Amino acid sequence: MISARQSITTDLAERGYCLLRGRDLLLGPDHPATLSELAGAWNDLPADPYLAEPHRYRFRRHARYRYEGGKLTRQPDGPYFQSKKDNKLFGGTERTFAPVTPEAGGNPFLLELLQFNIDQLPASATGWDVNIHLVRIVGSRDAVGEPVPEGVHRDGFAYVSMHLMKRENVVGGETEVCGEDGTHLLKGVLEHPLDSLYLDDRALLHYTSPISPADTEPARRDMLLVSYDQN
Repeated sequence: MISARQSITTDLAERGYCLLRGRDLLLGPDHPATLSELAGAWNDLPADPYLAEPHRYRFRRHARYRYEGGKLTRQPDGPYFQSKKDNKLFGGTERTFAPVTPEAGGNPFLLELLQFNIDQLPASATGWDVNIHLVRIVGSRDAVGEPVPEGVHRDGFAYVSMHLMKRENVVGGETEVCGEDGTHLLKGVLEHPLDSLYLDDRALLHYTSPISPADTEPARRDMLLVSYDQN
């Protein structure tokens, strides 16, 4: 069973965000093995087809789940939609990404983490629609990798969570949380595995700066991005 040393629920209610370091996420004895298996899924991500050549710095897969009656169930693969208001670059159209593989989508650690996250949110009488994205951003000497090419934004859901899986040879990748008036509420780096940020997406905006390599090898930043919406 996953638990945490701090109250995500309280932080979300009082501040609209919670920064949880991976060391403060308490795991069970079987979790390291299933987490390692899940992390391997980031080595099999196709390029994001909505970034035009030569901007092949983002790789991703997508899956949808439904949480209802205490049960989390994967839904048929389908498009992902954000409004033009929420995503100035890619909003207003349905985007279809390569699906998360059955092995990764059914990974025990992933499912427990999603359940844990939902338990931190306010109770919902109608359940939750959950989208997950496995995203790798690559930075090279020739081109920086942009985690958020659309700039400071909100995703257009009730809540979102962002979980670092791996950060390798990276300079940059600083995450910011801002109020509607542009006030900076948080600025920091998700640096170690499972460093996580939870946000009330209706109230706050967020952004992550580009990444570049620290030396001659490529920079890689692997993230599990999750959105939660009420029907």
